[in-house]
Amino acid sequence: MRTYTMHMILFGLMLAAGVSPVPGLTFTVAKLHQSATLPCMRKCPGSVKWTLIQKPSRDVVVARCDRTSCSSEEGFIISRDQYREGNLSLTVTAADYSRRGWYTCQCDGENVCDVSLRFEPVEIMKRFRPGDSLVVDVQIPERVEVTVLRSGGDGARRSDPVRVCTADGRRVECEPEYQKRVVFKCSLALTALKETESSVYTLRDTDNDEIISTHTLALAGNDTDDNNTVPVKGTEDSWNIKRIFVSEYRGVLLGFFLGLGVSGVLWGMKICCFIWRKVKRCWREDPDHSAPRVKFNPVQNVALRMSVDD
Repeated sequence: MRTYTMHMILFGLMLAAGVSPVPGLTFTVAKLHQSATLPCMRKCPGSVKWTLIQKPSRDVVVARCDRTSCSSEEGFIISRDQYREGNLSLTVTAADYSRRGWYTCQCDGENVCDVSLRFEPVEIMKRFRPGDSLVVDVQIPERVEVTVLRSGGDGARRSDPVRVCTADGRRVECEPEYQKRVVFKCSLALTALKETESSVYTLRDTDNDEIISTHTLALAGNDTDDNNTVPVKGTEDSWNIKRIFVSEYRGVLLGFFLGLGVSGVLWGMKICCFIWRKVKRCWREDPDHSAPRVKFNPVQNVALRMSVDD
């Protein structure tokens, strides 16, 4: 719970920085792979240029605009109509980690806006069995650190995270107890998970002090894990068949009504068959129906009446 509280405080500070009273300095917190707008409300009588600050490499100009036309690199949009109205905002169409960082907007060579693009931490929950692996995607080139919140002897989580590994480019350094169990390629994998390693693992960008993702491990089959205190976005399908018939009371109700319906259909068919047999039996035993029918002949009928009269 403390970890989640710290994440919320950090996220709140980032949002607060986004509305900072310092002129021209803002933060934009986006969701991964979704569009994000870098705000800049300024009137510019001349040319506008947006630049992504990249250190130690060269800065990259991602958009330009003037009174006659606007242009931008792939993945960025700047509106000429908004530019005329005093809105110099830049839109990142599908934000990913390669577009994270500081952006500067210049009007006629003078800085008018500085915006930092960051991302909400990705929250992942995994149910594991002893022997499984935890895979943490490392999608950024900066130095990162994987930490874990261990549980104390009373089962409560410690407030200070414990370092598992750090990765800087292709170089990985891990704590001795994890060294032989870590495999690093495009992602960092912690193999041979133990039953006691049900916890929260965090991937943090140490260069920018930014949380990239959190991974909550819960032991499979332990639905009432008291240590699993970090909420995860998204819920399990509430009408999943396994959940209904294994762990939900609705399975009992649904099974009862299904059984009742099937029993009703079977009893209805049985009653219909019983009635039909009764009708057939009565039909056969009725003398009016069992006696052979005589075809009516009007000529014979008249001759018979005349003979009877005589």
